[in-house]
Amino acid sequence: MKPSCRSSAVGFAREDAQVVAETAGDLDVYRSVRAEVLLLGGTRSPAHLRSALTALERVLPRARRVALKGLDHSATSNALT
Repeated sequence: MKPSCRSSAVGFAREDAQVVAETAGDLDVYRSVRAEVLLLGGTRSPAHLRSALTALERVLPRARRVALKGLDHSATSNALT
């Protein structure tokens, strides 16, 4: 049985939450990332998510940040068709 988009999203959210919990308060672990990283966030995203991107931007040596004007954390759901 093929997983639905919703069940996949729930699985990803759990994995994201686990990574966040494992690295809580220890963003220095990301300083060793040498790959180019694109940080995407919406200008209408919750403050805690914007703050998280700011913190990551400070520690990731090759990060570039793009703010998607007028979009929130669910940007794919509020994009114009």
